[in-house]
Amino acid sequence: MIIKKVKNPKKSTSKSERIRRLILYVASPEKTDTSEKCTYFGARGFLTDLLDSQIAEMIALATEAARSADTVNHYVLSWKRGESPTTEQVDEAVTLLQKEMGLEQHQIVYGLHADTGNRHLHVVVNRVNPETLRCTEINRGFDIESGHKAIALIEHRQGWSREENGLYQVGPDGKLVRCNSHRDKPAQAKTDSNKVERRTGRRSVLDVAIEEAVPVIKEATCWADVHEELARKGMSYRRHGNGAVIMIGDSAVKASQADRQISFIKLQLRLGPYEEPDQAAEIPADGTLTIPLLVRPNDVDLNDYHLERKNYETTRRKALSDVTRQHAEQRTSLKEMQRRERETVLKGRWRRRGVALNALRHALAEEHRTALRLLHDQQKEERLANRERLPPFPTIEEWLKANRDPFLAGLWAHPNYFMRLEGHGTRSGSEKRVYSIPGFRSVVRGAYVHYCKLTEPEHIAFSDRGDRIDVCDTTNREIILASLRLAANRWDEVKITGTDEFKARVVDLAVEHGFRLKNEDLRQTVEKRRKEAEELKIVEQKQGEEKERQSSPIKHSLSHKPSEWFER
Repeated sequence: MIIKKVKNPKKSTSKSERIRRLILYVASPEKTDTSEKCTYFGARGFLTDLLDSQIAEMIALATEAARSADTVNHYVLSWKRGESPTTEQVDEAVTLLQKEMGLEQHQIVYGLHADTGNRHLHVVVNRVNPETLRCTEINRGFDIESGHKAIALIEHRQGWSREENGLYQVGPDGKLVRCNSHRDKPAQAKTDSNKVERRTGRRSVLDVAIEEAVPVIKEATCWADVHEELARKGMSYRRHGNGAVIMIGDSAVKASQADRQISFIKLQLRLGPYEEPDQAAEIPADGTLTIPLLVRPNDVDLNDYHLERKNYETTRRKALSDVTRQHAEQRTSLKEMQRRERETVLKGRWRRRGVALNALRHALAEEHRTALRLLHDQQKEERLANRERLPPFPTIEEWLKANRDPFLAGLWAHPNYFMRLEGHGTRSGSEKRVYSIPGFRSVVRGAYVHYCKLTEPEHIAFSDRGDRIDVCDTTNREIILASLRLAANRWDEVKITGTDEFKARVVDLAVEHGFRLKNEDLRQTVEKRRKEAEELKIVEQKQGEEKERQSSPIKHSLSHKPSEWFER
């Protein structure tokens, strides 16, 4: 079940009109929408049983709370598709909701509607206490919190299926238990950290905080442990305003953004009042982090990239900041010149010449606005020209394509796209060696030997990296067969790493060409397939012989019983 609070769509509507519309909608929705239907209606806290009299009673009681502009709350309780409560269950649900919200004595009307696939109950409650004539504040303003408690009790008592992310559930002892699993999950970054990593080659500071700092802070038993353990990693936990931040180098991450359980308030509740770190727990003067920030440093050497990027970004930021400062000075200078011009032009005695003065002011203001607008347009064009002249530094993929190797660029952009053949039992040595493969040409790039199809010379089909072979195109049977033949020529056995589809293609080729695979499961599959193929071949051979005997009876008789033939 779920609960929703429906806000007042027209706050300017009077109390009496809002109450009248709500009760009539709950009791008879078909009057405004023919597709809706109320299957059950109930009311509590009234002296009369007639609907019009109940409307008048609620309006009269609501009017007594003159300081409250809106005294009625409208809630909707919805069951899951396929669940249909009885009238007794609806009454019980309303009772539980009233009890959790503390509105047992208040006026309330409710109606079960069946206009959608989900049965839902509209509940309208008057918050004015009939005894004190004051407007009741439900759960100090957190009425939806009480509603979630009521939902958990209704689900438990009536046997409805529980919502997956429900705030509350009934424990084994029958008491309500708050479910904080959804709150304990680390907050998601506003930007996709994976895109940041692929673009810059560095882990995002939020990921570093979640993976490195959060476990340390959660395991700490005092503030000294927090500061000391984080200092060993080159990080720190600092108070900032009313909260706290995790310092990672020069970057700060909100503690609550990394994990709600390490927020400043939660840690103070667990570890006591905040304590400043000792000098021994301070970060080293150079601010060096002891945790790796690079992503996949073993696959691609990015030291040159990061050095070039740092130098370029420093130059770019300085150039753009100089332009920004220059533009600010130009605007200030123009405004100062216009101010002096106004003082000079409007100087003098203008008594009894108000019309002329206003006309002059208007013309001067229009001239100044035009000059300022032209300056803004000019500066905008200059900023665009500077951005074109100094574009952002290329991504790692672009940089690798231009400076290193297109294969490495593709490997970086799609780390899980390439399938791998690893050798075991060297036949021809693990040193770099160029092989002549029909239909392919070889390209030597550093320690790697890339192989391209003759029909697609710009597309790398697979690459020999010495200790393994990376297959780029995993759908082309010819490419996979050529890479397997190269691997079989170099190693006794080949270990396959990749997707299930790639392994299935390798198994088919291994059965057909006799490649030896290192993977135990694949080897068993290959042996089973080969055995089945041999058995099928034997069966087909026997069937062929039998068919041949049946189609040539004379030849059969001549070859086996020549004496009988001559006797005839």
